[in-house]
Amino acid sequence: MADTSIFAGNLHRRNVLRLLMAGAGSAVTLAACSSTSDSGTAATTTASAAPVALASAAPVAVADEQPVTTPRQAIDRLMRGNVRFVSGQMRHPHLSPDYRAQLAKGQHPFAQVLTCADSRVAPEFVFDQGLGDLFVERNAGNIAEPVVVGSMQYAVHELKVPLILVLGHQKCGAVTAAVEAVENNSQPTGTDLDAIINAIRPAVEKVKHSGGDIVDKAVRQHVADMVAKLRAKPVLQPAIRAGALQVIGGRYTLDSGKVDIIVQ
Repeated sequence: MADTSIFAGNLHRRNVLRLLMAGAGSAVTLAACSSTSDSGTAATTTASAAPVALASAAPVAVADEQPVTTPRQAIDRLMRGNVRFVSGQMRHPHLSPDYRAQLAKGQHPFAQVLTCADSRVAPEFVFDQGLGDLFVERNAGNIAEPVVVGSMQYAVHELKVPLILVLGHQKCGAVTAAVEAVENNSQPTGTDLDAIINAIRPAVEKVKHSGGDIVDKAVRQHVADMVAKLRAKPVLQPAIRAGALQVIGGRYTLDSGKVDIIVQ
């Protein structure tokens, strides 16, 4: 790839692309977060929606898992799976040929997860779930763009999925890129990478003077912003008001594998 400048300043295309692949590096570049700290202030939480009944496929591989009928049950099931993942006690449910054959007749995921494209943040592994369990949307920086919202609308209205989790993560490369763009007062790149930086920039602007680990604070703020954006979407509001849908936010720690709910 040519070493052409994409930002006014010291940002280059190759570094941004490496960053968006979230590769870990030893230097403070766009390929990794400038801090290895796991600190930061959690985003402000808001009240959750009331639960509502939902039909779900009966579990096959995990006998003690009950069918999910409420948003609260969906959260609990996700977090139980994350506990197994953190402890190394994964069950790897719902991967058998028989279960796969059942899913060919139709899907009944119990939760949606909007998360980063980072290869280290795979929801089915992080929450120890299997085929047909999660409806997943992924892009660099877990951005609620129109195509993502359209996908969510389909899952809510057609599949009756009761939960949306926006999941940010520690050392997010896309957020780091936005932080560096703001700090360096960088100009637009003229490429599609601008869409990523511009979507995360508002979160960075809110926390840039707060001190401490700005990247991690921006990760948390961006999750809160995306949750608020989704809750305000007219296509999702009826389900939220009816208690059929809850939208929450979480943060995944790469070091430990643990997910914390930071926006409820």
